[in-house]
Amino acid sequence: MPNLTILMPVYNGRETIARAVRSTLRAMPCDAELLIIDDGSSDGTVGVLERLHQPRLRVLENDGNLGVAASLQRGLNSSSSRYVARMDADDICLPWRFELSLRALKAKYDAVFTGVVHFGTGVVRPTEPTTLRSRAFNLTLLMENPFPHPTFTAKRSHVEKSGGYRHVLAEDYDLWLRMAIAGSRMARLAAPTVLYRHHPSQVTRIEHWRQRALTEPAFVDAYREFVRELFDVDPIWYDDLVAQRDGEGMSRLEALIECEAAVEGLRVRRNLRRRLGHVSKRRSSSWR
Repeated sequence: MPNLTILMPVYNGRETIARAVRSTLRAMPCDAELLIIDDGSSDGTVGVLERLHQPRLRVLENDGNLGVAASLQRGLNSSSSRYVARMDADDICLPWRFELSLRALKAKYDAVFTGVVHFGTGVVRPTEPTTLRSRAFNLTLLMENPFPHPTFTAKRSHVEKSGGYRHVLAEDYDLWLRMAIAGSRMARLAAPTVLYRHHPSQVTRIEHWRQRALTEPAFVDAYREFVRELFDVDPIWYDDLVAQRDGEGMSRLEALIECEAAVEGLRVRRNLRRRLGHVSKRRSSSWR
């Protein structure tokens, strides 16, 4: 039985999946499997995967296009490894990714993320090399989700304890919130481990996607429970946050962040305040 399963959902990824698969296989430890869930591709993606036949590569084919969340949950249900990770079919995995992430999980965390190097729009840019430990990680979730899904590696028990993936648009942010509520220790490591591709057809670039994702009732309930459980306040700022407007609610959020950030290191405090300023000034960025 594999110790680690990397889940890679794909829909019409013929142009990029071969490189994503090869880079992931090179980075995987010997006791790992790459589980690809093809979500009804019609562009020849399955044919590419058949030509990439590898003993540690397994492919599931959905009956039709079920969506990312359903595909990921199917992958979870179809595997039994101790650890699970994510990878996208259009990104590139760096060689040290799983060694770094698994070491952190074995040492103290239940789920970890990493930095990335953004590329694909004419500019190559790494994320700021700052480690966000559990407290700062949860503070960041109050404002936004800057933790790229394809850098996620976690203990399976904590993903399952939180209910796994739900059928919501922001399936990643929703899971992080529920894992935090359940007491999972999460962190973002400073080093980049994935080349994160940007392209015009990304779902988060679709007009009004953010507004729809953050107003789904199941997601709103998860966010409110997260705030009440971890910070013991009522998130009166939520409507202002979603609408990206100034208001009394945002002032309350700013005060909470400033108070909590006072106990963090100087560099982390600057990072949190920069993100708060980004939210407060209503500037949106697709580069996390």
